[in-house]
Amino acid sequence: MVTAELALTLPAVIAVLALVLGLAAVGVRQVRAVGAANAAARAQLAGEDPYAAAARAYSAAQISVSGECAQASVSLPPILNMLGWTIRASACAPREQP
Repeated sequence: MVTAELALTLPAVIAVLALVLGLAAVGVRQVRAVGAANAAARAQLAGEDPYAAAARAYSAAQISVSGECAQASVSLPPILNMLGWTIRASACAPREQP
């Protein structure tokens, strides 16, 4: 009897585990995209190359810089991209007034 119950619940447990792991992967990529945007904004404020700084922080991020703000976007792996999610992060580093 236990074998039948296990056979019925195991697919649901595997599906929930896959969902949790997928959401964790998306969360990690979001945190890394924020880090890349922050690194690009800080580098631009310091007069350095923001693209190189963002690449050091997260090489998969595509960076666009305008003014004092940097935006990072990261594409998801194909299995998670089916959900239609796009990860974006932006950071601004305002210049201090003397």
